[in-house]
Amino acid sequence: MMSSVQLAQQSPVRIMHDYLGLLAANKIQEAITAFRARDPAKSEPMLDQYIFACLQKRVGQTESACSIIDAMAELILAKAAGDNSPLDLMQEKIIACWIASVIERGTLRANLEKIGHIIACDYLIEDELSELYPLVSKAYQFLRNAGAAAAPVINMSRAGWTFQITKSSVDSLAFFMDWLPRHHNSPESGDKFYRNFAKYQSGNHDRERDVARLVWNELGDVLIPGGKILDAGCGDALVVKLLLEKISLQVFGIDGVARAEGLAKANVPSMEFKVSDLENVPYPDGHFDLVFTSDTIEHVLRPHKVIRELCRLTRPGGHLFISVPDGRFDNYIGHINFFTTQSLGVLVEELCAPPKVGMHSQGIFAVVKKPEGNPSH
Repeated sequence: MMSSVQLAQQSPVRIMHDYLGLLAANKIQEAITAFRARDPAKSEPMLDQYIFACLQKRVGQTESACSIIDAMAELILAKAAGDNSPLDLMQEKIIACWIASVIERGTLRANLEKIGHIIACDYLIEDELSELYPLVSKAYQFLRNAGAAAAPVINMSRAGWTFQITKSSVDSLAFFMDWLPRHHNSPESGDKFYRNFAKYQSGNHDRERDVARLVWNELGDVLIPGGKILDAGCGDALVVKLLLEKISLQVFGIDGVARAEGLAKANVPSMEFKVSDLENVPYPDGHFDLVFTSDTIEHVLRPHKVIRELCRLTRPGGHLFISVPDGRFDNYIGHINFFTTQSLGVLVEELCAPPKVGMHSQGIFAVVKKPEGNPSH
């Protein structure tokens, strides 16, 4: 068997062919490290893509491929269990392949605790798994149409995934896709999300700036200097920070995760922050001139209860503003709810008052003026 140094002197394609003949994950990691050391900027993207392609197309199909995936995953899982640190791109891809493999082999439930921990450590694994969701629908449709005539094992492909489908694996996949968003939105996952917030949220700053501009364009003329604003599901409160550049406001923030307080107050030091779920917010009826929430209610189990509660908190004559991703294009598997302008508009109208509903570059929104003389609805 070649040493890791000898492997590192060959091309990425040849290296990966040799990798697939190795069962010792530590040797694989050594070879990857040695190869990258020669020229990380050039070798890393090329090598990562090839590793992912090789593992993807061998998910569950050969004993040696399964052994390699399992061994590499165990190394990554052990590291994550030790320091809770996020993974690098290659590790995210390997773990995504391992999750797909255990689903396919029927060992999902036995590995669910490990999967829950590693996904909480690094949400970007979910991005690698995003194509599994439409694969579930495709597989269900195929098996339903084929009925008893369906072959015992069916090979299905989507976006580079080659997946062996059986009735058992489809059921496991469906279970996983139901379990995943619930786990994603659990307090434990939320705490780890905010612990590594900079990694996940850096790409969302443009989104938050767009929402801040939208709030100002829609409500800048009616906001009162010194008025009370509640940021519901505040996270780092960047949207409110940007609004404060336009007008002076009393700022309140709530989030279901205590760790969000430090991030929010770094942007808005004057914020009064409370840990609370969005169905039972500890403020009296009509306490706020503006209640604002963005990229939040797609994550909650009971959006109707949350919207009713946010309306309760809005004073008569005040405004409620909601922004969510456009559910017609949103395929993020960590979301529970997927809204359209029509469904969001109907929900807000039934629970508060007829809203103005529209689209913006980052999703859809609803803004509503709460009717006078009705403090609790």
